[in-house]
Amino acid sequence: NQLLFRLKEYNEVLERTEGVMPDFVNPKYKDEAKTIFKKPTRLECMMQDFPTVLEKEETSKVGFTQLAADLCFSPVKNSVEDGCKLQEKGVHPGCAASGEADQYAAQRQFMRAIGCEVEDAEPVEYNGIKVTPGPAIVLKPDFACCPGEYKLKFPTPRKVKISARSTLVVRGPGVIIESLDLDGALVVDVDRGEEAVIRDLVVKNEGWKFDPQEDGESEITRMRGYTILRKEAKTVEVAAEPLSTDELEIEKKDSEWLVETEDTPA
Repeated sequence: NQLLFRLKEYNEVLERTEGVMPDFVNPKYKDEAKTIFKKPTRLECMMQDFPTVLEKEETSKVGFTQLAADLCFSPVKNSVEDGCKLQEKGVHPGCAASGEADQYAAQRQFMRAIGCEVEDAEPVEYNGIKVTPGPAIVLKPDFACCPGEYKLKFPTPRKVKISARSTLVVRGPGVIIESLDLDGALVVDVDRGEEAVIRDLVVKNEGWKFDPQEDGESEITRMRGYTILRKEAKTVEVAAEPLSTDELEIEKKDSEWLVETEDTPA
C-alpha cells in the first residue's frame, strides 16, 4: 500500500489525538505449531488505520485507487532463504532478484500497452528464486516518469521491437524513440537541454547477460544471485555544451545568492 495524507488535516488530527493510534499485536512464529517466536513480539500500529481516527468533515475525502500489484509495488525486504519459502507457498518472494525483475516487467507491460512489440525471456532461477529476467528495460524518470508519457516518447510504437535477450537503458528528457529494432544492448544517454531522435535504428550485438553467482564475493551479489556481464552495447550519447567562463560565474553567483537567502531569517 502507498499512503498519501494531506498535511493540513494530518496535522490537525495529530494535535487532537496527540498521536495516539489503535494498537494490536501481530506475533510471527518460526514453527507451524506456533510455539517459537521468530522475533520478539511488540505492540504495533498500522499506518492505514489513520482514517479510523478521523471525525466529521475529516472523513469526507478518504478514498483509494486500486492497481495491479505487479505494476506499482514489488517490495525488497526478505532474505533469499525466506523468499524461497514464500515462493513455494505461492506468495511473492519479495527479495532482491524478484524486485529487480518486476521493475523490468512493469516497463515491458507499459510499452506493450501502447503497442510496442516486446518479447519475454524464459523464466530462470537465481538462488532458488524464479524470475523472468528480461528483456531488461530501464527508462530513467527524466525520460518517462508516468505511463501517460510513454505515447509521447514512443510516438510510433508499432515500429519498436525488443527481443527477449535485450537490454535498453534510456536517460534524458529530450529523447524520442520513433523506430527501433533491438536485439542486444542499447544505452541512450542524453544530457538535459539536448535532444535525440532514435529513428530506423537496428541494433544487434552480444548485449548484457545475467551471470548466476550464488556464492558471490559481495553481499549484494549473494542477495541478487547474479551479476551483469556487459559484453557489448550500442551507445548513443549527446553531451551538453560546457558552460563558458561568464556562464559559470553567473551560476556561481546565483548559487551564492541562494545560500545567502536560505540563511537569512524570515
